[in-house]
Amino acid sequence: MPFTTDLCTDTDFDRLFTIISTTFTQSQPIVQAFFPRHDTPAGHIYGRERLLLSHKTDPNARFVKATDTESGQIVGIAKWLVLHEDPHFEVVNVGGEREEGLRDDEEREFVRELLGQYFAPRASVVRKCGGKLVVLDILAVDPAYQGRGAGSMLVQWGLDLADKLGFESLVESTVNGRAVYEKHGFRLVKPMEFEYSEKFAARQKPNIFFFRRPAKRHDDA
Repeated sequence: MPFTTDLCTDTDFDRLFTIISTTFTQSQPIVQAFFPRHDTPAGHIYGRERLLLSHKTDPNARFVKATDTESGQIVGIAKWLVLHEDPHFEVVNVGGEREEGLRDDEEREFVRELLGQYFAPRASVVRKCGGKLVVLDILAVDPAYQGRGAGSMLVQWGLDLADKLGFESLVESTVNGRAVYEKHGFRLVKPMEFEYSEKFAARQKPNIFFFRRPAKRHDDA
């Protein structure tokens, strides 16, 4: 096996954010919403620190890395959220001192509108399940290593945990990830719909699909 998976450490996050930034382009509105100007030095620092803060403070987050066994290079990252109870979901906070110079007030207003719609289906499932859910929040593989199985291993890591717990899993994905997720038992629920207010009507809308994977009973495992 050319790759191994393991939990991330604090020192991994500069490399991890480089992978996210090079995997996703400026054309991805959701990525820009979370990580403004991620391809600039200031945006890189902000994105890296935001991920690291989640790693240190979010008890639900599991950051997993895929490493090339020959070079020792980290080649992929997954952020899984393991919810044992309803976390009283709220839309991610946008703003604050860490974002200084990365987006103005109008951009923050747009991001709140966008993320409110992006998270609505997830929040609905979280409430219906009372938590008891495993969510693939981020998956990125270095473009130089894509198609070699690292992404599949990172997906399987979280699904193994979901099966052990007997929890359902979900993911929001671009069309590029559909084959991988369906291979691992996710079922397409629907394309996600975004309707902006008149002020932002000309803005690009994400092309994202919502997938769920049923919980496995212990006798199915």
